[in-house]
Amino acid sequence: MAAVVRGSRIVCDFAAGRLMVVAARQKVPSAALVKLIARGNLGWVAASFAVVATYAGQMTGIGIAVVVAQALGVLGFAILQGKGAAVPRAVLI
Repeated sequence: MAAVVRGSRIVCDFAAGRLMVVAARQKVPSAALVKLIARGNLGWVAASFAVVATYAGQMTGIGIAVVVAQALGVLGFAILQGKGAAVPRAVLI
């Protein structure tokens, strides 16, 4: 399981780094980019719950609580990003 976590961390770090570079180059990030990031966060939430569903028997109660809390926090970010992507660009400038 450690190899799976390490591999997913490398992939996520690379993807997050690329998105940060693209977003940093824009004065106001495009709605499409914000939606892409929000969808990525929703994928992270789904993967977190899949990990709990798959490995709950091998995880401690605290481990399950941390993964679920983290997933709910990321879900909150995704919701806020989705709302931000729906705001007209003229309002943000």
